[in-house]
Amino acid sequence: MFDYVVVVVSDDSEAAKLKLSEPRKDVLLDSIFVPVPESGWNGAAGNGLGTLFAIENASEAIEKDLVEEVKQGKSVLIVHTAGEGTRNMLTRTCKNKAFVEVPNLTILEGVIKQFQDFGVPSRIMVTWGDQFLLFVDSAEEIRKYAQNTHVMLFGLRAELTEEVASKYGIQIVRCAEKEGCELLDFDDTRNYKVVKNKLQKRGGGEVMVNMGMFAMSGVLAERMLDAFSDNLRERKGKFDFSNDSMPRQSQAIYR
Repeated sequence: MFDYVVVVVSDDSEAAKLKLSEPRKDVLLDSIFVPVPESGWNGAAGNGLGTLFAIENASEAIEKDLVEEVKQGKSVLIVHTAGEGTRNMLTRTCKNKAFVEVPNLTILEGVIKQFQDFGVPSRIMVTWGDQFLLFVDSAEEIRKYAQNTHVMLFGLRAELTEEVASKYGIQIVRCAEKEGCELLDFDDTRNYKVVKNKLQKRGGGEVMVNMGMFAMSGVLAERMLDAFSDNLRERKGKFDFSNDSMPRQSQAIYR
């Protein structure tokens, strides 16, 4: 279970509406629910600056420093619902949709309920409100991976094809059983030849489709807030964690 669940919506009216109709008790459990608006940002923020802006807004809403809470051992789930909503909804029944079991919940409630098993002390997990993920790794393994690195990416194993490269950001990783995967390189050019060249330069490795989901430590969040303080003050600019500045020691979880 997460100590805080922060949901990012488009504007103040949506945040107020969501505050009045919080997710069900069996979804939130004992998590503190914090809806925050994204509308104060000028233009697209990307999942990096969008997350940092959400952290600032959530800190203001709870009247506490959310990053300091994380550094002291609290866990946070940030769910982005604002934006274009272009992510896939992935399930093991991809070609048998009639067998997908859908509880009497909104998609957002389903996402929150699904992730409650993955709360990691001293970590912020960031995901999307329209994306269900079925993990190969157990919750225990994911928690262990997250605690061993300041940043952890999530990816979907895939074969590198021109179609895949043209549609998704690509993680190039080296995996070890029960140890997650080390991120060797990342590419978001959507260019098959560029990705293939990077793969060859790395001497091989596995390819994963980037899911735009990540976890980070409170220490890293604090440093990112400091590094992007000018953008946050001016409320403009765009930054994506995955393709703009992802350290090599990040790990990818596969499904």
